[in-house]
Amino acid sequence: MPSEPVRVPLRTRTAATAPPSGPSAPVRLADPKRLRRFLDHVLSAPPDAAGAPNVGASLGSVLEELGPEFGVTSLAWFTEEGQVFVRRRVFGADLPFAELVPSDVAGRLAPRPRRARVFADAAEADGPAALGLVARGPSAALRFDASPHQSLVLVTLGPRADAHAVEFVLGTVASALSARALQERWRRSLEHAAEIQRGLLPTSLPAHPGIAMAARSVAAEEVGGDLFDVFPFGKAGLGIAVGDAAGHGLPAALVARDVVVGLRVGLDRGMRIGGVLTRLNRVLRAGLPESAFASLFYAEVHGDGRLEYVSAGHPPALRVRRGGCTALRQGGPVLGPVEHVTYRRTASRLEHGETLVLYTDGITERRSPKGELYGEDRLVADVRAFADAPVDAVVDGVFARVRAFGGDAPWADDLTMVVVRRMRAGRASR
Repeated sequence: MPSEPVRVPLRTRTAATAPPSGPSAPVRLADPKRLRRFLDHVLSAPPDAAGAPNVGASLGSVLEELGPEFGVTSLAWFTEEGQVFVRRRVFGADLPFAELVPSDVAGRLAPRPRRARVFADAAEADGPAALGLVARGPSAALRFDASPHQSLVLVTLGPRADAHAVEFVLGTVASALSARALQERWRRSLEHAAEIQRGLLPTSLPAHPGIAMAARSVAAEEVGGDLFDVFPFGKAGLGIAVGDAAGHGLPAALVARDVVVGLRVGLDRGMRIGGVLTRLNRVLRAGLPESAFASLFYAEVHGDGRLEYVSAGHPPALRVRRGGCTALRQGGPVLGPVEHVTYRRTASRLEHGETLVLYTDGITERRSPKGELYGEDRLVADVRAFADAPVDAVVDGVFARVRAFGGDAPWADDLTMVVVRRMRAGRASR
């Protein structure tokens, strides 16, 4: 004997909410622009109190827009909780809807998420009316993703509803709402990644006698691939690292995270920086795709002016003074692509009054509206222009000039700059 259809008791309590009042031009399938405007209107509802897409407000707009054209009389919105879908709100005519829909029943009503299914015959065995989920009459069902769970919508239709048109438009709505929920989850993931990345950067710069320092890092997107870190050692020593993972955005941020963590672990264990980078290169080589790599410049400034540095394919740091500039160009390849690399320290010196500038190529590769690069020479000239200003004013001034050089266009790449000045004898750090 054929099995009886699953019936869910229909509760007599209703939760009707009238759609927003006011005339509304109907959605016509022959007018793509009108349909697009309708979708924009549906998706433009502000987020709810928890910051999630406001499905309720969007469905109210759906009923307001679709009702006159397609004979949609009411909608009931359910959200998945465990093994059932629980009714959240009802929009439209004062009709009863079930309060609970088992998940397996919802799957049969709308077997394909982000698609609508229309039941023009109220007696259809698997339809909402036959299962006792809605009042008798034509109906439709659709499922879509809505953070953090799936949603189910049951729709009641008037006797003259066009089944094919309703199926098309409701399916479009389901796809749009799913896309919005996915976009929201992605946005939250990026915010979380940005928070993690900020946690990897120093929250403050250490004060050292005779040394003044300022830094800034700006991501071109929500998260970036630039990094910098500071490592005090001894009574007056300071280690400064500036790096740049290939590309920008989330993939670059993940590589930058690995570099920062590797540096901190190695230096905290007392390893010399050359050995830290050699080991870090092997780790990145083993764990990253060939297209992923990072450059890094690490400098140690000692209280007596000694300067030691190691570069892994990074733009050279600049020792800037009134009479000229020295670029620290010695180094090895970027971290990641080459398996067997040994990184060695190079000795230099930072004299009183000299400024050491570490930066990423987002600064020097900024382009003017005519396509000209900002370049290393402009960077040196702009740093020298602020020779008598505090180091934080140097950073502010250079960033302002770099932005203006690009015609105030959005940043095309991440930018990072660290300025270290060895103060003249008798002058306080600033």
